[in-house]
Amino acid sequence: MKVAFDTSVLVAGLVEDDPEHARAVSWLTTDDTMERVAHGHAYAETWSVLTALPIELHVCGEVAAAVLASEIA
Repeated sequence: MKVAFDTSVLVAGLVEDDPEHARAVSWLTTDDTMERVAHGHAYAETWSVLTALPIELHVCGEVAAAVLASEIA
């Protein structure tokens, strides 16, 4: 089964303080029978959100891109 993720799932899965983090991580990391995909717009929007979040440890653009490439792709 192919599952497409939007920004809300990608951000929640990457930001531990997000209230939906645990649920998002379970979708992003379990069930090897699922093919996980995200459209380019979702990646761009996730990068934008990650670099603008008012969190204690600011995420720069390079780190956001690296995280998306290694954790989601």
